[in-house]
Amino acid sequence: MSAPLVLSVLILIINVGLWLFFYIKFKTEFSSAKVLENIRREVDKLLIEIQRETENTTLLIEARIEGLKQLIDEADKRISIAEGEIKKRRHEKQVLSKLHAEETVPVKKTQVQKKLEAYEILASPTPAPNTPPEVEVAVEPELFNQEPQFSVAQEPVKIKKSVKDKIIEMYKQDFTTQYIAKELGISVSEVDFLINMFKNSK
Repeated sequence: MSAPLVLSVLILIINVGLWLFFYIKFKTEFSSAKVLENIRREVDKLLIEIQRETENTTLLIEARIEGLKQLIDEADKRISIAEGEIKKRRHEKQVLSKLHAEETVPVKKTQVQKKLEAYEILASPTPAPNTPPEVEVAVEPELFNQEPQFSVAQEPVKIKKSVKDKIIEMYKQDFTTQYIAKELGISVSEVDFLINMFKNSK
């Protein structure tokens, strides 16, 4: 055999070998099973990433929902405290107006007090400061000849005390607030309020 023929056969064998090698490699690399496997792997990665992002988003939403619940609870507490303060101030205003009304009620004078005042005016008449000394006050003579008449009441005259004074007096005598409220016919909160006012005024 000549050298060129041997070289040609050798090149042909090498080409056939390389063709077979690349054919097998491309067949294994780009086969449908391999492509499907790669697609499946990428889809799995994508699903894992989506699941991770979903979990993070869910945790973030839950944390924000919990924060909103805490803010709502805090707002409810403050609203209830504010409503309590408003009710307390309204109650204080009612108690103060009630006490003011009781203190401004004029005390009626009894017949004995009226007669005593009249007798004192007759017994010691005092001229007005601007009256000249030569002016004489005319008094009926029958008033000097009359005996002063007094009528004694069956029961001693009692000066009506306000509810506030009664509460303070009973408090000083170490009565309980429940007993004071029951005796005076008022609520325990009113008694506590007036006692606290008395303590703070010291």
